[in-house]
Amino acid sequence: GRRQDDRRHLRHLPLPPFRRLLGVSEAHPRRRGLRHRSRRPGAWASCPAVVSLLDSSVEDNALLIEALEPGTPLASWHPAADLLGQLRDVPAPTGFPTVADRVDFMFTLAARRNPGVPTELLDASHASARRLADTGTVVRLVHGDLHPGNVLTSARGPVAIDPRPCLGDPDLDVVDWAFLDVTTDTQLRARIAALNPLDEARAYEWCRSLAVFLLMSHVRRGIEDPATALFRQLAETLA
Repeated sequence: GRRQDDRRHLRHLPLPPFRRLLGVSEAHPRRRGLRHRSRRPGAWASCPAVVSLLDSSVEDNALLIEALEPGTPLASWHPAADLLGQLRDVPAPTGFPTVADRVDFMFTLAARRNPGVPTELLDASHASARRLADTGTVVRLVHGDLHPGNVLTSARGPVAIDPRPCLGDPDLDVVDWAFLDVTTDTQLRARIAALNPLDEARAYEWCRSLAVFLLMSHVRRGIEDPATALFRQLAETLA
């Protein structure tokens, strides 16, 4: 089975160690939403590629999850194709927000924290992402925050932590891995193909729609490099 009696465990508090999905952060006021958060890993109970939830306590504002050893963030994109496939294989449950809800949340938060990216780029990207969310024909349980910091190494392979589950197009989860260490559109398309998404064309459109978040992250940190140019180029094709 997934769990072993002698496996070490840890307490996982609401403020996660990694918070970098496409440069967008989330606030976690104490107690609020913990009951919903406790359902998140449990939705993937049958999937070894997602961390196991052992217990939760609203009073202590804590989740008890399995420990992962060595538990370091996944540094390479290569194992991500198999991970994405395992996540897609989980039957979609009910009772979670939609990918459209997730998209609206991310763009609302990004608009509040915009470091100076033209508003028209943000608006056009939001509209494009909503079109994708609204036109998907396949509904899966989507992790919703699958950046490399939220995938840890373990004895059983890469394991996803801290999901923001939503129901809809699973190729949303491809985006961070498609952009990892990529600096040209040609490289991006090749990476998407190597990640074996459900639909390569839609995965590319998700990357185009959400590139503005990575652009915002680079602008905020004063980074101007080939990757920044790619993010800007993709965002500008939507405006």
